[in-house]
Parts: sequence; structure tokens; C-alpha cells
Amino acid sequence: MTRQSTRTPRKGLIYGLSAVLAIGLASAVLYYSQSCGPFLWTCQQKPAQDHAVARLSEQTRLIEAIYQETQAIQNEELAKVKPTDFKEGLAIISTDGESYRLKYIWDYFLPAYNCPLKEKMGIDRQLGDNGKWLCGVRTLLKKDNCVVYSFGSNGETTFEEDLLRKTKCDVHVFDPTLHQETKDRVSNIKGVTLHTYGLGITDGLVELTDQRQDMNKGLKAFPVKTLATIMKELKHEWVDVVKVDIEGAEWGFLEDQIARRLPLPFTQLQVEYHYFHGSNITVPRKMLEVLKGLTARDMRVFNVEPNYWWKNWAHEFMEFAYIQVNKYGEIVTGPQAAPRKFGGAQSAF
Repeated sequence: MTRQSTRTPRKGLIYGLSAVLAIGLASAVLYYSQSCGPFLWTCQQKPAQDHAVARLSEQTRLIEAIYQETQAIQNEELAKVKPTDFKEGLAIISTDGESYRLKYIWDYFLPAYNCPLKEKMGIDRQLGDNGKWLCGVRTLLKKDNCVVYSFGSNGETTFEEDLLRKTKCDVHVFDPTLHQETKDRVSNIKGVTLHTYGLGITDGLVELTDQRQDMNKGLKAFPVKTLATIMKELKHEWVDVVKVDIEGAEWGFLEDQIARRLPLPFTQLQVEYHYFHGSNITVPRKMLEVLKGLTARDMRVFNVEPNYWWKNWAHEFMEFAYIQVNKYGEIVTGPQAAPRKFGGAQSAF
């Protein structure tokens, strides 16, 4: 009797403590599962994730602030430019009474957008006239439905092949000027679809007005299609990258896109601008309107470099890299559902 009476309180104490611990543990699990998710280890991740998101948000805010500050200065200077100012081709001559100074048309469109993870694609040991600067190759283009249009290649495919190695993009090359041997080689690149027509403002044949447009291959005309027709035929609603290197015809294409007053259906634009002396397809005052129009369509310049490769003045062939960013500072990666205003006109994509 004595032994039993001494053991019973101990057992009751142990059971009581166990119950308290069990209730406490269950309460802790319930609390942390509600605040951290179904797994307790996510609690350790949340502070780090929140900090990373805060840093990214702050970076986006700073990128936007820098761009807007630079854009304000740029717009102020552009407001002073008159069509009659271009007396020396691409340059505007200004004088303060004591000295003369040249401002080239490109100087009014600075690469003011700080693209995250800028990367040159298609660079090889030859260097020089090859490769294009892209934004977010390892982020923006890392999606299964990535689409790239490459207009104008002249058989040079280092850019496209580099993209195929580093992304899952569906790459389309458009060039109506290739010889059969080059067509066969490009067509055999796995992941590339070759189209033997070019980019234009109408569907049909375009007659060349300047021999420099076909790189002196002796062509008089070739077939072209509009971007809208191409996208419809290929069943693409959006293009992630549009590369344009079409020997002066880029001005007509971009002028047409701007005139449509619709949001441009691509995220990035890599374009080589050409200026040909005495050509009616590269008139400086018209070129200026195209450059201004792209800015108005939310295309932001993140890289500019001259093409030194050919025998021309280095300021006549310029490589520009653009990315489309909305009014919130967010990169546009697909069709916009909300209507947007362009120059007072309301339009929806």
C-alpha cells in the first residue's frame, strides 16, 4: 500500500507535464504553419525572400528614376531641334560665337535604361560586326514559348546559334538575299526556321532604290511581308526579340509601326541603323521622327554602339538595343490588355 501511494503522484505528474508539452507543441506547429506555410523550414526562408524582394523593388525604382531624369534632359534638348538644323548630314552644327560644335542625331537618344543582366549574344573570336546586346537572356528568355525574329542575316548566324545554346527560344530567320548554298546551311541549323522573304511595310515585291540595300549583290527586287502578316501566319501573339539588320529599310518599317498607333508587339528590339549619303530612304529629319516615335512607344534604349567594321564613318552605322517598359517601370513581356494612349489617341492591343 505504501509503495503504490508513492508511485501514483509521480505518474500523474509525468502525464501532466507530457500533456502540457504536447499542447504547447501542437500550438507552436499550428501558429508557424499559419504564418510560414505547411513546412516549418519556410520560416527561415521568408526573411531572406522578403529582403530579396525589397531589394529588387528598390532597384526597379532607382532604374526608373535614373531613366526619367535622363529623359527629361533629353526631351529638353530635343525640343530645340528644328528640321532645318541638319546641314551636315547627321550632324547639327551649333555655335556659341566663339567655337563650333557638332551634335549627331544619335546624341539625343542615350542608353539611359539600366537593363538588368545585359549580355552580348553571338560574339565570336572575329569580333567586330557581329553579335547583339540583349537584356535578361538568363531570365526574360528562359521560358518555353520564347520567340525570336531575326530579319537580315547575310548568312551570319552566330547570334542565332548562341541564343539556341542558351535559351529555349523558337528562332526564325528572314532573308530574301541568300544564295542557295547559304540557304541550305542556315536551314540545317537545328532550332532555326528560315524564311526566304524580308520585312516590309506591305506584302509583295519591293523594288530597291539604292544598291547599298542589297549589299551590292545585284538584286533589283525581293519579296517582303509586314510584321503583322508574319505573326499571323506563324501564329505568334508576341515576339520576345526582334532583330533588324536590313540595310536602311529599317526606317520605313519602324515609321510604319509607329504610325499604326498600337503598342509594339515585342519586348526587345535590336536594330542596326544605317545612313546612306544622298539616299531618299535615310533622310535625317525623318530618321529623327522615328527615333522620337520609338521613345513615345515606351521603347527604352539600353545600349548603343557604332559599327566600325565597314568602310564608312563610324557614326553612319549604329547598333541600338531597346526594351519595352511600361509606365510603372515594368518590362513588358506580353500583349497589354488595358488601353494605352499614344499622342492623345486611345488604342487597345
